[in-house]
Amino acid sequence: MNLLIVDDEYYSVEGIYQKIRGADLGLDNLFRAYSLAQAQERFATDTVDILITDIEMPKGSGLELVAWIREHRLRVVCIFLTSFAKFDYASTAVKLQGFEYLLKPVEEQQLIHCVQGAVARAREQLLEESREAQATKWRSARIQLVEQFWRKLAEDVLPRDAQGLAAEAAAHGLPPEALDVQYLPVLLRCQQGQEGDQDWNRALYEFAMKNIVSELLLGPEETLTIARVTDNQFFVPLPLLLQREAWIQKLERAAQTCTTYLSGQYCFWVGDPCTAQGIPAAYMQLCDAARKLLTLKSCVRDIRRNAEASLRSITIPAAHWSELLMARKTDLLAQEARSFLLELCQSDTVERKDLTYFYHELMRITYAVLDKTDVSAHRLFDSRLSELSTEDACDSVEVMLRWMDAWLNRYQACMEQIVQSADAVQEACRYIRDHLADDLTRDHLAATVYISPDYLSHVFREKTGQSLTAYILQQRVQRAKELLLTSSHSVRDIALMCGFQNISYFAKQFRRATGKAPQTYRKTTVT
Repeated sequence: MNLLIVDDEYYSVEGIYQKIRGADLGLDNLFRAYSLAQAQERFATDTVDILITDIEMPKGSGLELVAWIREHRLRVVCIFLTSFAKFDYASTAVKLQGFEYLLKPVEEQQLIHCVQGAVARAREQLLEESREAQATKWRSARIQLVEQFWRKLAEDVLPRDAQGLAAEAAAHGLPPEALDVQYLPVLLRCQQGQEGDQDWNRALYEFAMKNIVSELLLGPEETLTIARVTDNQFFVPLPLLLQREAWIQKLERAAQTCTTYLSGQYCFWVGDPCTAQGIPAAYMQLCDAARKLLTLKSCVRDIRRNAEASLRSITIPAAHWSELLMARKTDLLAQEARSFLLELCQSDTVERKDLTYFYHELMRITYAVLDKTDVSAHRLFDSRLSELSTEDACDSVEVMLRWMDAWLNRYQACMEQIVQSADAVQEACRYIRDHLADDLTRDHLAATVYISPDYLSHVFREKTGQSLTAYILQQRVQRAKELLLTSSHSVRDIALMCGFQNISYFAKQFRRATGKAPQTYRKTTVT
């Protein structure tokens, strides 16, 4: 425990310091400061539990120092010293929760007795802090246990029989009556905005969201269970304290408030009242409804009102879009498709089946156009498609728009590569002939002509009738034949010049191609 003495008079500080130092008061450190600024510096570097400060100081009074301490919510037992018994001083000291108000010169016994009381008070404060921390920790643990129970119940992983469910409830800190009352099951789906992703830590974001929803639904004195089931999905068992319509109004306010202060989209799906045993079925019904009807903005969806699915059907201009793809006007197609989806959103009842239909129609149109183009188009497009994830393309209009842009970009790149393929084969052949001595790998050749290795192999065989490996070997043997007839280089040197690093392999391939060994070919042909 630490004590700080503050006075602008050096000898006054030393006198108090010596008196306290000579008594056994259970203090660990005695600090000294001679101005408000020095005292604040001490608070910045050390923990101070007890403060003895003069009131009248030229560069900031003791009252200002204690006001600063209270402003920063520091738990410090404060003792005031002054040479004047002014009512204003005493009144302000009381308002600042001063522990004692002493007049100078203070007697040693009075000072020691006062500090002893301050030490006792400081220990009481430390104990209070410890108890508050333990209580906060216990409350947090209890809240987590309760949320865990409702999450497990919603996911249908708890026993279904009454006895087993009661045992689980007790283990998670819920009273037995919690299983008998009626609840209004609510599913909350959150889609945090892009700005929120940058500005909010995930734990802080969830804490803020839960506080807003809980306070708006039950008030500041009550805590509402909001159990996170997945990253962006929460289950809320609302006690039936109000009529259904009253809860829905409160939920609408909560959705708009979260949108205002946290950004993003917040949609509450409200089910039919049930007891705890009916929660698994109710939660599944809410999830099915939420998955079927996409949320485009913060709102409240009552499954009673949305029970009848929309019977409308959408039709995309397939023939026109096919013409745009054939003409490779992908920018215009992307613009029209984007307008089509955004216009669809105006109804505020976009269903997953609508996006699924759009997705499959665009795929069908694309492959129909590919069937009319180069025979290698399917192979090239499918290899590019492996780089594109379509698993969640129908989750929302925003995701579908991103998927569509990526899909059309792949198509455009595919078409451009097909146009370049003939030139690419000629360029590859030319490069092979000019670099026979190099290590001519498929990946290296593909990089030189700016197409993928798989597609280069495919289109090379398609255009030349032979594989890359066979063509390279043919050109190397042909070059070796020319050098054997027109130069005086040794067979070993010729093999290296033609890209054969192993003389035995060179001889074997040369004999296979010509029927003769390299040395024999040179002698018999020259003769």
